[in-house]
Amino acid sequence: MLQISQGRGQQSSAAAGSKKKNESTLQRLMRMYGDHMSVVQVAAELNYSVTYFRKKIGAADYQHLGWVKAIYPARKKSGRFWVYRTEAVACFLDKGV
Repeated sequence: MLQISQGRGQQSSAAAGSKKKNESTLQRLMRMYGDHMSVVQVAAELNYSVTYFRKKIGAADYQHLGWVKAIYPARKKSGRFWVYRTEAVACFLDKGV
């Protein structure tokens, strides 16, 4: 069962499992995923379902959302799949911009 403590909100499982105390978000994500993250990995870090993430980031009607503005420009094709720069995801998670 998920318990949300007052004032803290929900953390991703990756964030909750981070063992290093003074590790920045960028360092943690780079250690876990490398330079680029898949759709599944980004969705997990943002606590969104993969379907929600794909629909929102790929539709022109949702370009006004803050997380779409921050992450969409950082995507590129890797083979037949889209990947996102880890640096952009970490920046959004830290600043919310």
